[in-house]
Amino acid sequence: MSHDVRTTGLSLVLLTSMLVACEGGSTPRAPDSGVDERESDGAQVNLDGGPDIATGEPDGGDSPDGQAAPDGQAQLPAGVALHRLVLHPEADAHVQGGSKAGTSLGTAASLWIDQDVTAGEPSQAYLRFRVPKLGSVARALLHLYVSDGSAGAIDVVAISDTGFAETITWNTKPAVDGAPLGTLSAPAKERWVELDVTSRVAPDSVLAFAIVPKSADGVGIASREAKTHRPKLIIEPGAELPPNAIAPEVDTYVQSGASAGKSFGAVSYMDVDGDDAGSVKQAFLRFAIGAVPPIHRAVLRLYLLDGSTASAQVLAITDHTFTDAITWNTRPSTSGAQGLAEIGASERGWIELDVTRAVTPSSKLSLALLPASANGIRIATTERAFYRPQLVLTTSKASCGDGRCDAGETCKSCAADCGQCPAGCLSGELLPMRGDHHDHTSISDGEGTPADAFKSAKAQKLDYLIVTDHVAKITSGEWSTCNAAAKAADAPGSFLAACGWETWLGPGLGHANVLFASNLTAVPNAASYASWYADLAACSGCIGQINHPASDRFPWVSFAYSAKAAANLALYEFNGGGTLADKLTKYAAALDAGWQLAPVWNSDTHSANWGSGAVRSGFWVPARDRASLLAAMRERRSFAASDRDAALRVHAGPYWPGSTLGSASIEPVEVLATDPSEGFDRIVLVGPGGKTLKVVPCAGQQVCAGSMLLQVTKATYAFAYAIQKDGGSLVAAPVYFTP
Repeated sequence: MSHDVRTTGLSLVLLTSMLVACEGGSTPRAPDSGVDERESDGAQVNLDGGPDIATGEPDGGDSPDGQAAPDGQAQLPAGVALHRLVLHPEADAHVQGGSKAGTSLGTAASLWIDQDVTAGEPSQAYLRFRVPKLGSVARALLHLYVSDGSAGAIDVVAISDTGFAETITWNTKPAVDGAPLGTLSAPAKERWVELDVTSRVAPDSVLAFAIVPKSADGVGIASREAKTHRPKLIIEPGAELPPNAIAPEVDTYVQSGASAGKSFGAVSYMDVDGDDAGSVKQAFLRFAIGAVPPIHRAVLRLYLLDGSTASAQVLAITDHTFTDAITWNTRPSTSGAQGLAEIGASERGWIELDVTRAVTPSSKLSLALLPASANGIRIATTERAFYRPQLVLTTSKASCGDGRCDAGETCKSCAADCGQCPAGCLSGELLPMRGDHHDHTSISDGEGTPADAFKSAKAQKLDYLIVTDHVAKITSGEWSTCNAAAKAADAPGSFLAACGWETWLGPGLGHANVLFASNLTAVPNAASYASWYADLAACSGCIGQINHPASDRFPWVSFAYSAKAAANLALYEFNGGGTLADKLTKYAAALDAGWQLAPVWNSDTHSANWGSGAVRSGFWVPARDRASLLAAMRERRSFAASDRDAALRVHAGPYWPGSTLGSASIEPVEVLATDPSEGFDRIVLVGPGGKTLKVVPCAGQQVCAGSMLLQVTKATYAFAYAIQKDGGSLVAAPVYFTP
């Protein structure tokens, strides 16, 4: 489980996309836009415009006289927010014949293209782009900035050799073996030029161009080594649906009150709300179902743009004539409608609703979404480029091994069709399981009995409590007493009670917890890290935790990596002394050393007040039971919170915190913070060395989300912390990348 993160390959794209549920075997679609478009250095995917992330310097997207760089979005209809990927070349160079035929010019800030640079010496240029994984390409534009204009012309040619390096010379240059994609004639100085290269761009590929002269009047183009105006390949991904999905032909909402006569069919969302400043909002969708075979299952997929505690009813209605132009006054009747499903309290992201009983081949399915509470829900519509509503049809019973990842199949239930699950990937939404697993009783240096502790924790609405007295003070009889009390208090599905212990690792070396051990002598006190690691590694089924590592009294002083203990040492405490900054710095140091550790926040109480404080350790689980908690600890799906009911999580595409992705690619990293009682000030995404990757301003929102794309070329990770308006804090477990 080690990963070397001393040198990392990161680049960032800042997005405002939302969370995607873990869908077995499916490739995450590109996020919707509405983006803060920025770029970073090198051969990476970025979003065009704005300051450079690393330096804060302007990109130079505009020419000195204010000419706007073409952005490919000017003609979009109102309301459409189209996500664009902007790639800078991973390599570019020009070569020159004659006296410089053996000279590499790859570090020059300009690419020179000329039939006669000097005394009959020609020059031409080469660029290479790496296109990430995405659904399809709707349009691809090559943008070049002319640093030196010409009355002549140049041809841009796609070539087959994609392996050249910037050290190429005229003597070693790739062959120009393709047909010209286009000619740029008389390019003016200090202007962007644009060429449509859609026909040559494919997802998950490497694309190379040669730029060759057509006259002796040369052209200079800014290279990737230039400080501004670097070449760009701008890609507009296609908005695809799964092959067995249908998009609605109508989706809109209506509003009562002052807006009762207004149509909202052109906006990119639908609202369902029982009381928006005194008005009510209802949504309507219609799907046309073709002549398909008998339908085994029909699932309505909606993307919630805002997390909400609201609820709504989904009804099948009989009016199939309404259009996007409907208003509250002309909306379809819901009289006699068939109830199909209910949308409950949900976080931002996809939800799935079974509507099978209302769907038949060669028919229309019309739906009304009516509010069942005063809180609102906002749903993406077909006016968006991504996250459109979908009706997913399965026309035969799912059969593992038929080559299709059908509804009802996941990477866990059918790897043959849906692919292998990355570490930590679970299908569907997970629940937060909040509790405490560092607590003392009178068995060692605390108060009360284990039975008292479990009773108090239940009363304080904890989902679990693990009593962890000091191992040197626990007798075998007391161990049995603790476990008997845990068995009596345990209530599967609502409360988990268990016993563990705290160990001492020798003078000045700190403390650690051992959880889920089968016998008391498995991992005793130790005189060194090495001996404790050896005992922990030998303890089958045990989970180890680094206790209060930033404490002044009992700090953890060395994070030297132990491959032997890596599987069982899973947890890292944020309670104890030190500022949050100190704790984050030390946590990053542990991750940088190669450990994969899940952040937790325990009370370490020695008083008879178990669970009464604000701090909580949280784990993302499919069910609140012992097996699920143990699995979440082992898979590092956690968050640490100085708040009773807040939550924070980091995703890599559809994959949950603690996941390890093993491919070198462009990876979406998304973060979501929720708190039903308080708002957030900001979320911060953090990478190796404690470096801030992105700050997401929350402006007091109780649900706050943001994301970025990482160009992963070397082993790395990303975790997050959130600051609440009242100064409270949360830390979310990382996602890891080991290409």
